[in-house]
Amino acid sequence: MSAACVDRTPPSFTKTPVVLPSPNPAVPLVAFVEFTTDVPTTAKLTVSQGQYRRDIAFDKVLNQQHRLPILELKPDWTYTIEIEVADENGNSSKTDSPLLFSTPPLPKNFPPIEVSVSNPERMEPGFTLFGVFRLPSGGSSDEFGVTIAVDSAGEVVWYYQGEHVLGPLTPYGAGRFLTMVDHSEIVELNLGGDIYRYWHASNFPNNGKEKVIPANSIPVNTDTFHHDMTVLPSGNFLVLGTELIVVDNFPSDLAIPESKKMTATLVSDLLIEFTSGGNIVREWKIRDLIDPGRYGFDSGQGIWDRWAYGNVEGGTKDWTHANSVYYAKEEDLI
Repeated sequence: MSAACVDRTPPSFTKTPVVLPSPNPAVPLVAFVEFTTDVPTTAKLTVSQGQYRRDIAFDKVLNQQHRLPILELKPDWTYTIEIEVADENGNSSKTDSPLLFSTPPLPKNFPPIEVSVSNPERMEPGFTLFGVFRLPSGGSSDEFGVTIAVDSAGEVVWYYQGEHVLGPLTPYGAGRFLTMVDHSEIVELNLGGDIYRYWHASNFPNNGKEKVIPANSIPVNTDTFHHDMTVLPSGNFLVLGTELIVVDNFPSDLAIPESKKMTATLVSDLLIEFTSGGNIVREWKIRDLIDPGRYGFDSGQGIWDRWAYGNVEGGTKDWTHANSVYYAKEEDLI
């Protein structure tokens, strides 16, 4: 009888492992470990700091070149990172010495977070994502948006910060998300900060100012994107947008419907369905569903003058102010 000879040689590192920060400075609580092995291997990282310890296994595919993301990092911590690799025969090797990686502290203008109650045993597993934005006041230029992930203790473990208002993160395929930027762009990215594609509202007025469009961005023939979006089963995007309509019977005092009427430019919401290539499939216009002669007490606000339509003579009225869009899969209704 004879048995096949199995190679018991452990794999070796042919490129010294290094730990690097995210290439996108807007996502600073992310690190990447890069290295190369002489044969295809799987990898496991052990990330620790004091009493904290976490194993991250990357065991789905054998590779020689590795670029492994580390998420769930807290600000202003120094982590120790150990690496173990294994080949297809189960032979394994570890790094001789651990790597160190220090995360930056939260920026000084980061919104303060105070935890009042935390009951992790009553929570769903995972993290809580939410968005925060600050508007300029008193002529300041501190407008920015940030999407934040906190753990069950309310501690920040990830964030994506921009210079403009950001929308929520919408899941889009394995490990990817969509977010809206500055009421005029949609960005496809992952939690590591890698950006894959951009879409932009090609008619965005930008208050009459020149708008810098990201390279290779896909144009969509509409004024704005705002507040919310979803991905339909077809793969098309469903996004809130706006258009301008002019009416002659807008009350000069919304609290008194019988007050003197005036001509006004209304910002009317619409729903836009478009393909990933930027082609609009359908639009649902709120002015076709609700009589433009109906108003709410806040319809006279000019909030869109700040974000997009500041060059409209006489300003605009925030007529409908939609905040979210929902697709009911069971009924195939929007």
